[in-house]
Amino acid sequence: LPTPVETRLPNGLRVVVLPTSRLPLVQMQLMVPAGTAAEPDSLPGLAAFTAQLVRSGTTSRTEEQFAADLRQSGATLAASAGRDQAFLACATTSTHLESALELMSDAAINAIFPDEAFEKARHDLAADLGRQQQSPAAILDDRLWAAVFPGHPYAHASRGDIDALIATRADRVRTFHREHWRPDRAVLAIAGDVTPERALAVAQEWFGRWQGRAVDTSV
Repeated sequence: LPTPVETRLPNGLRVVVLPTSRLPLVQMQLMVPAGTAAEPDSLPGLAAFTAQLVRSGTTSRTEEQFAADLRQSGATLAASAGRDQAFLACATTSTHLESALELMSDAAINAIFPDEAFEKARHDLAADLGRQQQSPAAILDDRLWAAVFPGHPYAHASRGDIDALIATRADRVRTFHREHWRPDRAVLAIAGDVTPERALAVAQEWFGRWQGRAVDTSV
């Protein structure tokens, strides 16, 4: 395994680089403290909803422009939320590292959650919840977490429920993103065909401007 190289940017973001030249590919993952543990009890599923929407338009790109630039960079970008962290995962060729990481930073830092994208995502999530209710594995997983962590946000259903979905408003998503998608407790991992010097320089260029501190929900 490659020896990781780690640094911390002035804004608090930890950057970990694992160089390996076996394939001309680079994989990147950003982890932010915005999982279900950070959700209010009244809005289970807010973390997943927020993660789903970060690619739906930024201060400089519409959703369509973002998707087109992603294709031009030959990159894929996926977003999800777990119990403690939300994730942005990106993969591209090593020659497109700079453009892919710029797009990744744009989604993480500059998402605006436009109203039309919010309503479409809410419709899609309602359909997902309906399908999840037909999945014994998904039902068992949610019930297991609820039984082990009663009264704790870990007990929230990973995708929320219909009542919470109806109650969620776009401003709550924007507030959750503003409070929890911050660099001070986030980690950016970069692995693949890239030197540590190049990876750290690009990370500083595109994530160094990220500011703020995440709300601590552990107290």
